Amino acid sequence: MAEAEKCVFCRISLKQEPNEILYEDEQVVAFRDIKPATNHHYLIIPKTHIRNPKSLAYEHLDMLTHMREVADGVLLQQGVSTDDVNKRFGYHWPPFNMIDHLHLHAIGNTASMGFIAKGIFMSGSPWFVSHEWLVKHLENMRE
Repeated sequence: MAEAEKCVFCRISLKQEPNEILYEDEQVVAFRDIKPATNHHYLIIPKTHIRNPKSLAYEHLDMLTHMREVADGVLLQQGVSTDDVNKRFGYHWPPFNMIDHLHLHAIGNTASMGFIAKGIFMSGSPWFVSHEWLVKHLENMRE
């Protein structure tokens, strides 16, 4: 069985799995998380199957920048204020990722997160890294 046939996120991007697509272009797809930490919890995935953040290289920085821009746009489109400091953008770091397809969590209204969700999506933890940390990590790969 091919990678895309096994991966639920690949099937969503190929429209073989039912899901409400909130944004799509030639590179990425955005949709709601099925187990949201808040009422504004979205995933942005590349259409290309990339296993996880550990699989990335310096050459992926442009894609990550685009994913972050899309995340901002989706939050704005869904009614999250541009000046809302209660936003979180990040990735689960293996082996703590449930789906083996790179995905950026875009979470708005983090003040409404429950205790467990705050732990699961705690930036700077060994299991959840911020978008900014990942970008710096990849930039350091070039040096």
